[in-house]
Parts: sequence; structure tokens; C-alpha cells
Amino acid sequence: MQPLTAEQVRSFLKAPQADRFHALYVLAVTTGMRQGEILGLTWDNADLEAGTVRVYQQLQWKRPHWGYAGAGDGT
Repeated sequence: MQPLTAEQVRSFLKAPQADRFHALYVLAVTTGMRQGEILGLTWDNADLEAGTVRVYQQLQWKRPHWGYAGAGDGT
């Protein structure tokens, strides 16, 4: 797997600006968070004033359903 180039990231982020998931795309591309970490976020994880997001849990596929895993140290 190869990471996106800077130009590819710019193009990717321009395309979905009207998409309701645009903020999710920006978060994914700019933080390097994994899919499960992003899907496990809640508003409590975000400090909008400080501009930080802390990961405490992730959403994982555990047959036969999705479930939350881990209560990490928030890093």
C-alpha cells in the first residue's frame, strides 16, 4: 500500500466538499487514524477549543455484529 501524495490529498479533499462525511474524510487524511478509531469517536473525544481529538475506543467487526473495543489511554 502506498500513501497518497500531497496532490492526491488535495484532489481528494476538493471532490467531496458537499458530502455529509467531508469532515470525516479530512480527519482520516490529516490524522492517520484507522477506520475503527474514527468510527469509535464520540463528541466527548473532541476538544474543539484546543483543536484536539483523543481516541479512547474503536469500533470493530466482531461476528456477527459491530462492537466497541478497548478503553485506551486516550492517545
